Amino acid sequence: MNENAVEIHDLDFSYLAKSAPVLSRINLNIPVGANACVIGPNGGGKSTLLKLILGLLKPQKGCVHVFGTDPVSARPKVGYMPQYHKLDSDFPISVRDVVIMGRLRPFGFYRREDREKARAALAEVGVADLEKRSFAELSGGQRQRVLIARALCGDPELLLLDEPTANIDPGAGEQFYRTLAQLRKRMTLVTISHDLGFVDKNVDMVICVNRSLTIHDPVALSEHEMDSLYHHAVAPVHHCKCCGGREEERQS
Repeated sequence: MNENAVEIHDLDFSYLAKSAPVLSRINLNIPVGANACVIGPNGGGKSTLLKLILGLLKPQKGCVHVFGTDPVSARPKVGYMPQYHKLDSDFPISVRDVVIMGRLRPFGFYRREDREKARAALAEVGVADLEKRSFAELSGGQRQRVLIARALCGDPELLLLDEPTANIDPGAGEQFYRTLAQLRKRMTLVTISHDLGFVDKNVDMVICVNRSLTIHDPVALSEHEMDSLYHHAVAPVHHCKCCGGREEERQS
């Protein structure tokens, strides 16, 4: 069995052949069962890294392996949750139809097994009662849970989450963290987050991306390293264990 869910070796990537690289000299191993968080400034290459792992982009140099094979071949083992605000929330589609798309059937020919998997995924994230609702009617927190259910519907071994707490209120965010705590027991998680408190509370591997890539243990991530990554002073969110709440992120 391959010990790494993701392996990247000497990768360079540019969107245009002669443009400056978005990612340069990237080397990364994410062990099976890890809970990794990707942080860095806007435009630093975080979402590009996820698209390379998904096989939606191809590097100009180097290679990407997911569970020991190429990203396209590994897709049945990978679930992906995009930023919901990049979706057309006005498209007339039900919650169940959104979730069942995670089964990746050709031409949408879904079976009874697929519908049962969709219901089970909705139940796992606590929104089984929303199955027949329109996706457009849901709150931000509900949409996030539905998109997690879609990613889970295919029984992934690796779950990729792009800014999962963006545009949801703190209460919904805390519920989301509890959901992730359950999911990490059976799969590898890779999450892009701007919530620096997410690093303190949830992860065991911090991947700092800003064209290049460095890896840190969460407890070893210093203020100086944060400042170097974001190019301005950043104070991470501190989670209050006594009340389960979170202080606000402070930047100056």
